[in-house]
Amino acid sequence: MNGHDPADCPLIIDRAHFALRPDLVMAGRTLLGAPPPRGQQLEDHYFAGIPERIQACIAEVETELVPTYAAVAGLSLALGQKWRVATVFREALAAEFDVDVRATDLGALALPELNVAGVAAYDPLQVHVEVSRALWDWTLIVAATYKRWSDAPGRLEATTSCPASRPNCAALPPEPFELYDTWVPRAAAVYAFALTRRARAELRAGYAYEVTPMPEQVGAENTWDNSRHVLGLGYGVRLPSGPLPLSLDLAYQLHVLSARTHEKDAGVVSQNAGFPAVTTSGTVQSFALALGVTF
Repeated sequence: MNGHDPADCPLIIDRAHFALRPDLVMAGRTLLGAPPPRGQQLEDHYFAGIPERIQACIAEVETELVPTYAAVAGLSLALGQKWRVATVFREALAAEFDVDVRATDLGALALPELNVAGVAAYDPLQVHVEVSRALWDWTLIVAATYKRWSDAPGRLEATTSCPASRPNCAALPPEPFELYDTWVPRAAAVYAFALTRRARAELRAGYAYEVTPMPEQVGAENTWDNSRHVLGLGYGVRLPSGPLPLSLDLAYQLHVLSARTHEKDAGVVSQNAGFPAVTTSGTVQSFALALGVTF
């Protein structure tokens, strides 16, 4: 079974056929294969029925999916009518996967049981503190967020381990993985005003500087990440009165990735995608629209 993420279409083949494919056994993906008939790369399988044993396999996988949770706690304290202090704590959240791969029906050839395990997504432990000040129609906010990236467990675990009788076997350990803890400073301003006697509106603007937790990629690994300047703009309308109180919020966010150059060590092979050096930069934009109803 193979797929890039839970939203992708899985590819399921018989275990016996899997064992006959060295590319699937060693690399976990198709390296050699014949092209589909008439160039129908993504068409023919969508119009076929799903066999019962495949449906049973999919049902078993869905049954074994385990949700993950992270505790969140917050406290907000008003200091008079103009000052407010708030803090939020959220523990780390890791989406882990663990799959056993057994090769059978190989005759005299015996392969050890392989275990593909790791972390598909990880959010670090975070502590957020902010202070706000009301000033006429304005609200000014400064904040900081601590992220403990150093606890990240790494993306993959060892595929197989050495038996006790052969502690120095050729099993490859997982590649080392190191992240740094970061602080994210933030500043924002909100201006509130009346549109009509019944409608209120807000203009919002904010800035944050997100430092990358990823060290420079000087070895064979190519996990590129950048520090970023984050600019945000927002507009909100509130209609609190009437039979159906409504709210409308618009938001825009721009991430400007600071240019960063990764220079490989001399021992890295020239075929490496980042050899001898690679520079990453760019921008990311996002838009949001939310319509709310208050009951």
